[in-house]
Amino acid sequence: MIEFKNVSKIYNINKSPFHALTDINLTIPDGAIIGILGKSGAGKSTLLRMVNGLITPSQGEILVDSRALHSLSEREQRFMRHTMGMVFQNFNLFQTKTVYQNIEIALKAIATPKSERKAKIEAVLEQVGLSSKIHSYPQQLSGGEKQRVGIARALITNPKYLLCDEMTSALDPKTAKEILDLLQIIHQQYRLTIIFITHQIEAVMHLCQEVILMEQGRVTHRSTTLDLFLHLDNVATSTYLKPIVYDVPIEHDHVYQLIYVGAILQEKSILSHMIRHFSVDVNIIHAKILLIGKERLGYLYLQILGKNQNQAISYLREQGIIVNSMENTRLLENIDYAN
Repeated sequence: MIEFKNVSKIYNINKSPFHALTDINLTIPDGAIIGILGKSGAGKSTLLRMVNGLITPSQGEILVDSRALHSLSEREQRFMRHTMGMVFQNFNLFQTKTVYQNIEIALKAIATPKSERKAKIEAVLEQVGLSSKIHSYPQQLSGGEKQRVGIARALITNPKYLLCDEMTSALDPKTAKEILDLLQIIHQQYRLTIIFITHQIEAVMHLCQEVILMEQGRVTHRSTTLDLFLHLDNVATSTYLKPIVYDVPIEHDHVYQLIYVGAILQEKSILSHMIRHFSVDVNIIHAKILLIGKERLGYLYLQILGKNQNQAISYLREQGIIVNSMENTRLLENIDYAN
C-alpha cells in the first residue's frame, strides 16, 4: 500500500515559490489500477516520482508498505526502488543496445547472475509478444514495440508496483489500446498495483478501476471510473467528459439527459412503458453507449413533451436511471476541453 500524508512540493523559481503539489492525502491499496488524470502541469508526474523517491516532498511523508521513505537508508531506498517498475512516455531505451541488452540492464542493477538472465529475458519477451525482436535495436522497432520493451524491462525484476507515466500518449489509438490490453493481462496475472498517469480519459476508461483528478497540484476528485461517468453535474469532471459523452449544444426545450448502466432500457422496455402510460411525446436528440472497463454505460438525450412530463421523469428515476434536466443546468455546455 502507498500512502501520501499531507504531502506538498515547493520549488523556488526566480526566488518565488512554486507549489507543484499542495496538501496531498491519498491511499493507494495493493492490487489496484489507479488512473491519475490531469492537464499538463497538474502535478501528476511529480506525484509519481515521489512514490519511488526520485523527488522528495517539501512537507509531509510518503509511506510504502507502511515504511516512510524519508526514514530509509540509501541501501534500503535502492531495494525499495527494485519493487517498482517504471514505464515512460518516451521509452528511455538505449539506441546502441539490443532489446535483450536493454532489458538486461535492469537485471544487472539487482545483481542477477549472468547464468539466469537469458531465461528470464526470453520469458518476459514472450509475455509482451516480442520474442522475435530479442536481437533487434530500438530503431528497428515501432512505437508500440518500443513501449513493450519498456514494459518488459519494468517487469523483469518482479515488481510489486508498476508506475506508468503517460506511456500511451505518443502512440496511435489502436496501438495504445493494445498496450492497455497488455497491462490488463499483466495485472490479472501478477496482481500488480498499477499507477497510471495520463491526460487521456480514453485510457482511464479502458484500463483503470479508479480515477483521481488533479489540477494545479491538488487532488480535486476521486471515485471509481464508472462513477465518474455517472455524474456529469460536476464542472471539474465535466471538463474531461464533454468530448467523450456529447459536445453538441442543446438547442431545444424540455431536453433531459438519461444515464443508465447496462441494457436496462432495452431489457425492461422502460421508454415504451413511459410513453404509453404517461401519454408523453418523446424525441431522441442524441444517444451514445460507452464501455467503461467491462461495463456498458448509456447516455440518452430526450425531449419529453406532455402534461404528464414530471410524472414520466419520476418514473424513469424510480427505474434506477439518472435523469438530468438540460434546461436547468445546461450540463456540458460552456465548458472548456481538457488539454
